[in-house]
Amino acid sequence: MILMIGAGAMAQEYAKVLNGLERNYAVVGRSEASASKFKDVTGISPLLVG
Repeated sequence: MILMIGAGAMAQEYAKVLNGLERNYAVVGRSEASASKFKDVTGISPLLVG
């Protein structure tokens, strides 16, 4: 399992690659706004901390 820290624009790009490679990953973010956008783009809800 891969742990991705941050849910911003770069994380969205990493998610595309990881999805293409069919790898499992979890995403942790701080901002509700970036987490919401990440979910809209990828369909995955990041864990919010902070």
